[in-house]
Parts: sequence; C-alpha cells; structure tokens
Amino acid sequence: MRHLLSLLALLTVPALADAQSHPLAGSWNISTPAPMRGENGQPTMVTRRGLMSISVAGDSLIANVKMEPQPGEPARRDQRLVGLRRDGIVRLLHVSTAALRDGSEELQRQASTTYALETKGDTLTGVIQIHVEGIPDIPGRPLTGTRVTP
Repeated sequence: MRHLLSLLALLTVPALADAQSHPLAGSWNISTPAPMRGENGQPTMVTRRGLMSISVAGDSLIANVKMEPQPGEPARRDQRLVGLRRDGIVRLLHVSTAALRDGSEELQRQASTTYALETKGDTLTGVIQIHVEGIPDIPGRPLTGTRVTP
C-alpha cells in the first residue's frame, strides 16, 4: 500500500508542477514610461513603477497589475489581465470603460489594454498598447521588469 501511495505521489507531482510552470508565472517589478500633465498643461514623461503578479490557471495566464501612484495623483485601481498560456510572446488583455470629456459632455467608451510580454530568465520585456473606441490608437509604450525573488 505504501508503494502504491508513493507511486501516485510521484505521478501527481510532475502534473501539478507543469500546471503552474510558465516562464511568466511569478511576481515582477515593472516600469514603463507614461505621460503626465506637467506645468502649463504640457505633458512630461515620467516612469511609472508597479508590481505584476502572474499565475497559471489551466490553459490561461492571469495577471494582476498594481501601479504606484505618481506624486499628487490618487491611487489607481489594480488591473486584471488574462491571456492564453503559450510559449514566446504572450498577450494579456484588460477591457474597461473609459470616461472621456468632449467639452462639457462626458462620454463612455470601451477601452482595451494589451500587454505583449516576453521573458529571458529573470528579465521581462514588452509593450503596452492602449485602444479606446473612437480614438486613434495610442503608440505602444515599452515595459521592462525583473522577477521578484523571495
């Protein structure tokens, strides 16, 4: 009986390890340039930093992104992104509603944020692309990161 339990344990461990193994799985310190309204209404580039945690769920990857607020800004809501588990460049998607002002009128538009990510060891690189319905596409922003080690 003991041998049967040992055999079952040996057969189960690789399956469980494979279910959680993916080069993106884990926590990443990330940074990306982003425009911020400066003095006299002129945008200036700042570096936004945050933490991205990625887990494996079946054939999917689920990411939670928490960006640090810039001085004078309120804290942003965390983003949850999902994508298919695959090798190479992985695309993770977040869909939301954007509130836009057109004069005195506020308009609601669907917005999507796509992270295209790739890893090399403990280094993360990628591009963040934002699309808002009815607005020309915003140029992609580079993203870099390093794996958080326990």
